Amino acid sequence: MGVSCSREVLMRHGSIGGRGAGAPARRRDTIAAMSNRAREAGNIAAGSGEGRVRPAGWLVVVAALLMGLPTLRGRFVGGDDHRLVLDHVLVSRPSWSHAVQLLGMVHRDLYQPLPLLSFSAEFAVLRALGLQADLTGPGGGAWLFHLTNVLLHGLNAWLVWRLIRRLHPDWRVAACAGVLFAIHPLQVEVVAWVNGRMMLMSTLFVLLTLQAWLRFLDLGEPRGSRADGRSELRASARAGGRSEPRASARADDLSEPRASARAESRPSHGLPSSTGQSWVLGLIVLLCVTAAMMSKVRVSMPVLMLVVAVASRNARGAWRRYAGRNAARAEAGGSLGSSARAEARGSLASQDGDRCPAGWRRPSVIVLWTLAALITAGFTWLNVVATVDSDMFLQGAQKLQGPRVARAIIALAWYLSHVVWPVGLSAWYEPIAVVSWADARTVASLAIVLLVVAAVAASVRGTRVGLYGFGWFLASIASTLPLIPSRNLLAADRYTYLPIIGLLWIAAAVGVSLMRRQAGVEAAAPSDEGQPGTPAGRRVGPAARWLTWGGATVVFAALLATSWKTSGYYLDSVAKMARNLDIHPDSPNMHAKLGWACLQSGDARRGLELGREELRLHADETADEAWQLIGLSLLQLGEAEAAIDALERAVAAAPDNKQAHYRLASALADAGRDQEALAAFRRIIPQLPNFNPGLFKAAGLYRRMGLRDDARGLYEQMLTNNEYDIYAPVALAEMDVEDARYEAAADRLAALLAWYPEHAAAATNLGVCHTRLDRPDEALAAYRHAVEVDPRAVQAWLNMALLLAAEDRTAEAERTFLHACDVSGGQWDVLLATHHFYLNADRPDRAVDLWRAWTTGGGGDVRGRIWLGWALTLHGGLSEAAATLQSAAVMLQSAAAMPQSTAAKLGGSPPHPQGGSSAESNGSLPHLEAGPLLLAARALLAAAAPSPSELLAPLDALIAEQSAGATVAKSELLDALTWYGERHPQEPWPYLAAGILLSDAGRREEAMAGFEAFQTLCDDPGWRKIAQERMRRGAAGAGGR
Repeated sequence: MGVSCSREVLMRHGSIGGRGAGAPARRRDTIAAMSNRAREAGNIAAGSGEGRVRPAGWLVVVAALLMGLPTLRGRFVGGDDHRLVLDHVLVSRPSWSHAVQLLGMVHRDLYQPLPLLSFSAEFAVLRALGLQADLTGPGGGAWLFHLTNVLLHGLNAWLVWRLIRRLHPDWRVAACAGVLFAIHPLQVEVVAWVNGRMMLMSTLFVLLTLQAWLRFLDLGEPRGSRADGRSELRASARAGGRSEPRASARADDLSEPRASARAESRPSHGLPSSTGQSWVLGLIVLLCVTAAMMSKVRVSMPVLMLVVAVASRNARGAWRRYAGRNAARAEAGGSLGSSARAEARGSLASQDGDRCPAGWRRPSVIVLWTLAALITAGFTWLNVVATVDSDMFLQGAQKLQGPRVARAIIALAWYLSHVVWPVGLSAWYEPIAVVSWADARTVASLAIVLLVVAAVAASVRGTRVGLYGFGWFLASIASTLPLIPSRNLLAADRYTYLPIIGLLWIAAAVGVSLMRRQAGVEAAAPSDEGQPGTPAGRRVGPAARWLTWGGATVVFAALLATSWKTSGYYLDSVAKMARNLDIHPDSPNMHAKLGWACLQSGDARRGLELGREELRLHADETADEAWQLIGLSLLQLGEAEAAIDALERAVAAAPDNKQAHYRLASALADAGRDQEALAAFRRIIPQLPNFNPGLFKAAGLYRRMGLRDDARGLYEQMLTNNEYDIYAPVALAEMDVEDARYEAAADRLAALLAWYPEHAAAATNLGVCHTRLDRPDEALAAYRHAVEVDPRAVQAWLNMALLLAAEDRTAEAERTFLHACDVSGGQWDVLLATHHFYLNADRPDRAVDLWRAWTTGGGGDVRGRIWLGWALTLHGGLSEAAATLQSAAVMLQSAAAMPQSTAAKLGGSPPHPQGGSSAESNGSLPHLEAGPLLLAARALLAAAAPSPSELLAPLDALIAEQSAGATVAKSELLDALTWYGERHPQEPWPYLAAGILLSDAGRREEAMAGFEAFQTLCDDPGWRKIAQERMRRGAAGAGGR
């Protein structure tokens, strides 16, 4: 329509270069027509590459996914990955109540609840899949957290592409910027580190905010101004006999107008018919701003909104001038005289003078931007207060000295140089302790920054991409520069995730312009001053094209390979610290940090070696840290005394190091040197009032030493420090149970389970409290809850089985006992409880089956054979019992000649029971020593055989034993003799053995009853005399006692 209309003007007025009286009027009419044509052209699209735009977006996403692919095999990288993910109760135990509480808490000196909620959602998915986040191998779930990061990075890369497409007409510039953002090595840390989620999500919402903001600005434009002018531009180009111009070579051709049938079908003037869209988009902008601030505060948000608004405004003006000039050239065909062309240019320039579209002057635009700025300011204030409260500003000011502007320039130069040349990357960069303007590094950094600023300033005459991109970078990076030092580091890769977009936009525009000049046609393009562009026509051969695309491919492959290599530095904490050591081999504490990572991963020997190396290299600076590492490594290797000596050296090297004092006290407590540990804790605990691990360790020692009031005070302090501490409530409940305050313990545990329902030990102990309070139904419910949240909660299964047995629900009890045995893998307290259950149910045959299955199914411990002989004796299989006990004796004799570790497997101490310490089962049994147990089993067999001649020797040997294992064996033997005597009341020998045991235990009346029963049942005068002698001996012993 525009072209035909222009031709009608030419035909009506004749040749605009003609002479005569009507020439000036005809020239004015022609110029007016050209001006109208320029206005109607509006914004144009990206040129001849429009058909490749959609695949370009997919290319950006694929590049981002490729970059993140190696990170899927990573694990949690220590630090915040543990504090904010694995060890954060409200995160790792997802529930609706926890989600609400996360929204109201400051975490690690920042308010960032949305990423924490995303972690919580991932934990819920892992729970549904039956996986655990912190496990390695097939059952581990760290891959899910890394997969989410990779997907978020892909989405961000796509949004970067979309944003640049709106701010730049050439789809190749947007695609190149998106791909560079997707694969640049500086982006790896955010993607590979689980806690990069904060940066990923905040950037996501920033980009969504800017997209919605630009749409909101567009709403105020006349409808026609947003129409696609491509067809009109092409028609005007054809009308002038010229080929259709390709995409602009200028990096300043910024805007992608929307070409669609919708735009053409709308009215060509006026504002939207309804304000509904405006309200919706405004609300979306505010919600996205809020979400960005709740992910990671972005102080630069209002500035970025202005940057993209100005860039988009300039783009509209540039493209209107471009369309108008081409229309004018097509219609005038170069026939205008010089004065007429000058008049035409002046007319076009005057129409473009108003660069602020009418819709942008709406009050709602200013109101929306102001609201976004206020939201940003509010969240910034909240995070600043949190950082001040954590003393991070104070710590940063103490460690980093010198002019802050100079330090900021050094950091800025580091970022600029590593964007161009991303090598030597790591998770930490050592800051310069003291800087000055005269330092060589400061001077070099200042030169880099000034060079970049000069290049940007020089580019403004021909393009404003440099201005906008560098403005984006400075606005985004400014809050991380050490103008206000709060972190002990020079720079960080993760800080560039959002700012790098501006620099990559510049790089993409420059790169695409160079590629066009090298490999294709140079299109006509406008300049900001309105001068005609460079005419098209320069072409080069295929060799140059191959060279250009080959170079681009090499750059892409190099960046991707570097990113893949960089991702290996974030596989785990050991890999991360090893890379830090590689980059800073001469820096103090680097060997120690790697050593701590190795120690935490279970490699104590490597930690010991690194601690000694740290001590050798930096004894004057980090001796205390090195000695602590050496001490804890030795402690993990079982060398307690050497570990204590090393920790004492650490304390001597740094008497003010609170951590060293705490570790020494803890090592003393673990070594059983309670008095020394008590003194050490008394010195250090007042200096660590908020250090809950130290308070918990000290409270455990106080309980062990009978200082119950002191222990209770420390547990209460832990809850004051952190109301969500999960250890203090359980410990306080255990103390309440020990004091028979079952109701108070039940209330405390119920309160804990209300916000931490996954705490299986708390649910188990709650069941204990209900059992003691004679509430069997509530107790069963608590035990069932425990096994629901943790199917391997052995203590809960065992306590449930015992309660069912007490309620005479024998069938259920048996199934539960057997399941407890399976879950425990043969834990001794579970096996013995099941053994006693079968005896109480008069099913010794089932007890025999239990022990036979255990001994033949891999339970090679000699104690299993002894208990099998024991059960066979009670069942009546005396000959098999004798053979079994004889084989156990042979095994025990062989074990005496074996190494200690091997002998322990055959007859050493049983494993410690798991679960709550207040459990109903005999999980607190002292160690069942095989020797005393074998003596008791032989005495039982002699009493049941009967073999009187073989009764007294093992019985006297057992009585002579004074160990904890002998005490347990005596108690088990007495219970077995009672059980056997009740079922064989005419057998005298169980009564004699019981009388001897009871006499030794000082239970004189019960012993006398046993001896009298033996006297009644035994008709052998010799044995009756022996019994009388034992009675007198027992009476004398009792009198002595």
